[in-house]
Amino acid sequence: MRLFINDTELHFSLEQEKNVADVYASLTLLLDKENAIITDITVNQHSIDLNNISKDNTPIADIETLRVLAISRTEMLLRSRTIIFEFLGQLLTALKSDTLPPQNLEVEYKKVHTTIDSFFFKDSTHVVLSSLFELIWNSGGFANRHASPSQLHIDVSITLLTDLRSFIQNYSEEHTTETMRLLLQSFIRSFRILPQLLHAQYYKEVLQLIFTFSEAFKVYVHYAEKSMHPDTLTLITNTTNYLSTLHDAIEAKDWITIGDICEYELLPLLTSI
Repeated sequence: MRLFINDTELHFSLEQEKNVADVYASLTLLLDKENAIITDITVNQHSIDLNNISKDNTPIADIETLRVLAISRTEMLLRSRTIIFEFLGQLLTALKSDTLPPQNLEVEYKKVHTTIDSFFFKDSTHVVLSSLFELIWNSGGFANRHASPSQLHIDVSITLLTDLRSFIQNYSEEHTTETMRLLLQSFIRSFRILPQLLHAQYYKEVLQLIFTFSEAFKVYVHYAEKSMHPDTLTLITNTTNYLSTLHDAIEAKDWITIGDICEYELLPLLTSI
């Protein structure tokens, strides 16, 4: 088997690799040390779907040539940010101008989801972003082109879109704690709209917003705890307690308590982060 990475032949010594999936796993580890990511693989001039490559049992003996394209994580971040940022811009334009989005938006939506899952996998950030995307997609009426979303739904979507674009634009792997702090603060405007959502009985949107915030908070805690700053630890403890109380209120479907905790407890904490 001849192996090429970005058109440069690599003399790769096979150890326990028996098939394409094994070779991919080994190359992923090798390139990860170089801070690089595989973007495409071709086996005997046939492109392989990276989403299913872990199940590819094609034997090594059947491989004549394996070509790999790889780029640095820095370049991948720039590409991913551009894809997501531009897509969010399309959604924002459609909402603000009250026009139907392009017909191919469903395809782009799936592409962006794949981009989020493939790049922001280092922690649970991809869960947060995917949940926000789903909330925006459904609330903005993009999931059903024939339905007319309420003005409140549109306002929520515009708020989330604007703040999410800001987060994507400022995302940095080198300053993750600061980046996640900005993501938490992006919920401030959404939480201010939350009482209106409760009043309109848009409970599904309220619950998804709370879930997304909880996931974002987990990522923030993962990085912020390392600082061991007393004020930060106090903030984490208080927010954790409020989220626990919020969970109980959700279980009991106590919408008044849910609104009070978000508006009078969590919102002031967010502004102090």
